[in-house]
Amino acid sequence: MDIKTINSKIKSIKTRGKNLDKDIHETGVAIMRHAAKHHDYSAANRLVDAMPKSGRTKAFIKWFSDHTPYNWNEKEKTFKLPKNKDNRRIFLIDEAEKVPFWEYTVEVTPGTIDVDKCLQFQTILDQTSKRLEKAEETKGDKAAFLKRSVLFEKLSNMSVEDIMAKLA
Repeated sequence: MDIKTINSKIKSIKTRGKNLDKDIHETGVAIMRHAAKHHDYSAANRLVDAMPKSGRTKAFIKWFSDHTPYNWNEKEKTFKLPKNKDNRRIFLIDEAEKVPFWEYTVEVTPGTIDVDKCLQFQTILDQTSKRLEKAEETKGDKAAFLKRSVLFEKLSNMSVEDIMAKLA
């Protein structure tokens, strides 16, 4: 492929991308209006299924969920209406219309990872504690977890050589 063809394709992608973003946004808002009026949100699931792999689908899902009563069920790959009416949000269609989904969330840039810190017990404990604080729900045996965290805390103060000697 020569540079003229490459430049032509880049220009085409740019135009089609902008048009696609606009179409997805307008369709998403129209689905919200339809769902608010008719209680039918099935088109939202079809739109997610239709989005291209490079279409920031997760950003759309977050935007749609935050502006409607519907939650995304990752396991079933579908929007769902919460059974408990107290957990349902209201429609925020005007707000959704003002902020397109691609501007609603920020794409996370891959960062640097320090492999020397990856298996440090204190680092693992700190990361897990932060995740527990942010979690809406916890599963599993919390008492057993706390016992393991005490063990991790003790191990974090020991050298690898000391740990290996104790295991031998």
